[in-house]
Amino acid sequence: MKRVILPFIVACILIGCKEQKQNNNSSVTTETVTEVVVTEQAVETDPKVDSYSGATGYVKTISLTGIIVLPPEKRVMVSLSMGGIVRSTHLVPGALVQKGSVILTLENPEFIELQQFYKESEAKCRTMELEYKRQTQLMAEGATTEKKLEESKSEYIAIKSQFEAAKSKLELLGVTPETLNKEGLVTYLSVKAPITGYVANVDVNPGKYVEAGSAMCEIIDKSAVMLRLTAYEKDLADIAVGNKLTFEVNGVSDQQYLGEIVSIGQNINEQNRSIEVYAAIKSKESLFRPGMYVTANIDFKSKEK
Repeated sequence: MKRVILPFIVACILIGCKEQKQNNNSSVTTETVTEVVVTEQAVETDPKVDSYSGATGYVKTISLTGIIVLPPEKRVMVSLSMGGIVRSTHLVPGALVQKGSVILTLENPEFIELQQFYKESEAKCRTMELEYKRQTQLMAEGATTEKKLEESKSEYIAIKSQFEAAKSKLELLGVTPETLNKEGLVTYLSVKAPITGYVANVDVNPGKYVEAGSAMCEIIDKSAVMLRLTAYEKDLADIAVGNKLTFEVNGVSDQQYLGEIVSIGQNINEQNRSIEVYAAIKSKESLFRPGMYVTANIDFKSKEK
């Protein structure tokens, strides 16, 4: 009886192992088929190559940092070719001034002497002109010599050049000869704002002597602020004039503003391999100030063809 039971038990064990192995193989096969299906679906839904980035259909973005700056013509240093003592001024940093308005007055005896010389030169010039014309007429009638005519001409040219030089100096100081002829000598030199803008870097006060050519203050026009951004050498191939960008300004909430690249520098910084990129600001904000820190992003899918 025992001899019959033992072979039967061994046969049952072998049959069970074979069935378990077949089940395992079936499971492996099912998982492998599932993986193939998923892979095929992924290939079918893979995004197409983007025409701008040359890689995928995802947006390619380059991030830049920089500051708000002013174009050179929008930042004017106020200085004069003649020095003097500041008699009066109401300059306050941050104050808005209009072009042509008086921002301070100077006193200098040389300013009065220049006006006097101009008036004297003007009178002499008229006299010499009349004399030269008279000698020319006499020469035509044979009533004078060529020597006298040449002397008259030389004197007229010399005094005329002095007169024109004095006139030009007054115009550089903001004094129009027409006003001087109408109102007479001006005691104090009025310094006027060359542009409309905000006062900055005030370096004068009543009683202070200002040297000729030294800056008294600065006037900035914020109507045309722009961005000076830092790009890196590795991104230059993707950056071009005309690229649209969005940027945020540090301290001005989380609002995004629009801009457009208008210029790309030509010199590479050898230390960090960077280059300056300038962008015009399309959306204005009264809170913008030169020197404010900004972060910008260039979205290449928004680039115009």
